[in-house]
Amino acid sequence: DDGIQAEGLRLYSAPSMIVHYRKSFGLRRYLIHRFHNGRCFAGMRIEQLTKLGRVLYTAGSPTLPLIFCARILKAVLPKRRHLRRFFLSFPIIALAAISWALGEFIGYVSGPGTSCRHVK
Repeated sequence: DDGIQAEGLRLYSAPSMIVHYRKSFGLRRYLIHRFHNGRCFAGMRIEQLTKLGRVLYTAGSPTLPLIFCARILKAVLPKRRHLRRFFLSFPIIALAAISWALGEFIGYVSGPGTSCRHVK
């Protein structure tokens, strides 16, 4: 993050670290949040894209759920920790990926709208 770097701090990656996220969302609220994140992301990104780039990203956005899920599987499976929990939660992970991709698609087509206000 630019703010962190501006303060002279550094981020380090520790693959052995386990992070617990304690914020609680209902499924509907979580999926809406993922949609807004995707739309805001695409809406900010289109400022740097050519028209062709925007068309290509828009066309490619339906592939995002597969890409996201493949990346998560690639990161989780080798660790062999909590695999049962992971596979039980995978339908929600897939829904979240679909929600993000839909938001990203809409962001490329229509811009960010008010979605960036929902991202915290």
